[in-house]
Amino acid sequence: AWLPLEAAVPPQPPLLVGGTEPLLVAAGLLTLLGLEQLQHAAGTAASAADDAATTAAEGGVAIAAAQGGAATAGTAAAATADTGSTTRRGAPEAPHSSEAAAAVSEGRFGSFSTQMNHIYASETSAGPRRGSVAACAKYEADLNFSSSRTPGQYAWHPSVRNPGKPDVLYGTAYAQSVIWDHQHPADCTGKKYLVMYHWVSGIGSLLHFLGRALGLAMHLGRILVLANESHDPAWGTLGMPWYDGTLCPGKRSWECWFLPLSNCTPHGPNIKAIRMDHLGRFRKGNFTRHYVPEVFQELIRDCSRVKRDLGFHWWHAQAITYIMRFNSNTRQLLDDLRSQLFRVRHRGSRRLKVVAMVAACRGALLHVRHGDKYLEVPVLPFEQYLAVAKRLATGSKDIPVLSPMFADSDQRFLFHPQTFANRVLFVSTEDPQVILEAAQLTRLGAEPWEVYHTLENRTNVDVATMRKQRGNGRATLESFLNLELALSADAWVCNLSSNWCQLIDELRMTVGAKASAPYVHIVWEGYQPGENCK
Repeated sequence: AWLPLEAAVPPQPPLLVGGTEPLLVAAGLLTLLGLEQLQHAAGTAASAADDAATTAAEGGVAIAAAQGGAATAGTAAAATADTGSTTRRGAPEAPHSSEAAAAVSEGRFGSFSTQMNHIYASETSAGPRRGSVAACAKYEADLNFSSSRTPGQYAWHPSVRNPGKPDVLYGTAYAQSVIWDHQHPADCTGKKYLVMYHWVSGIGSLLHFLGRALGLAMHLGRILVLANESHDPAWGTLGMPWYDGTLCPGKRSWECWFLPLSNCTPHGPNIKAIRMDHLGRFRKGNFTRHYVPEVFQELIRDCSRVKRDLGFHWWHAQAITYIMRFNSNTRQLLDDLRSQLFRVRHRGSRRLKVVAMVAACRGALLHVRHGDKYLEVPVLPFEQYLAVAKRLATGSKDIPVLSPMFADSDQRFLFHPQTFANRVLFVSTEDPQVILEAAQLTRLGAEPWEVYHTLENRTNVDVATMRKQRGNGRATLESFLNLELALSADAWVCNLSSNWCQLIDELRMTVGAKASAPYVHIVWEGYQPGENCK
């Protein structure tokens, strides 16, 4: 349906929506391992019989295309015909941990043939797949994603990239090439366009919705472009708050920070518009449920071993990787800000020291999300994040790739026991108390830590207030710097109900080339999505 914008908005191209009732952008709408999975559980169960018939008809393993929601592995397993099985129905049997360990013969955290990651069936890329070697070959050029090193294209700080053997999410280089070709036609004459309008929300949320819009544009055969919107709208209204024209004269919206989405300028009658609060619908069979373009369905279904209900997460990783290509001005601004804000407390020291530009935090990131996150999920104290870091530091071989409440298997992360023995942390948080607690770790007697963080005016307030306190441009740049520093880590302790943690997860698998590095999704023990929220 094409509907007009509200009267309060200046006349614009008609809206493309999936229904008539608006869905307000609420925090937590994009949780990966939370509410969406439970909402989709019924749809997963209803399709179980069809999937079984597909398996029988094709005489092979049915790894269905990602046409369901964000159902968890545990939910899908519960919906199987064989209720006694703990393995997702239709997915290959998980190799035993010893077999997986034997397969990891190269790299710091794995090899191309074996990745330990929550996105894959049985939490590992090892095992049979539906597609033949010949059929999948076209998706496997540049498995290292070496094109990410192209000057000016993916301008992340060098510390982000895995210094060892690259370990990249399956199909990344292929996906980036396809997206580029779609958005950069040789001739823009007669092309159709989809214009994206934002609703004021957090950075991670807006970027994920933009990724959905990109998928929808590809589905419709349209080129995605950005609207010229207010840069200082009130919270909960239309507009794009995360840019500052004084830092990027002549730029608008995300193009203040990133390379243009397209080489085409929208013109002519073939322009439609979409507002982000119409991109979050949950309707079985509706393309808008996942926004995974058809061109990638075979890759996901037959070749990638991505869980059938996490195809949308694979797509988010590809869309975010394409969208977040810093322009040269942003690269310079981030480098300048890094030298001003990046600090370290060495073991035994009370003093903060400046970190060299080339240095990276080759330890564990603890992203302790407090602030207004309690409105969505119970927030966790710092010591629970630290407990995971301690297990990494001791070389524990009993850290699950995914919590048993969500997982297909009992896969454990594989890493050398000395990988995190240096006890290095990068702490990212909006809560000043967390920084004080982390600082005390440097003065522990027998086992002190080295703690990195940024200098910020942390007030532990909601996102809207934080933006007012710091200003649009400064708040955005500090966020991007923290994201980049987080990606330079080699392990992450993060709650995937946070859009920010999702960005970290997605980008560490692509531009970071660390798909098998330990990523621990930390949740309140026994918590069920939607429980005890304020």
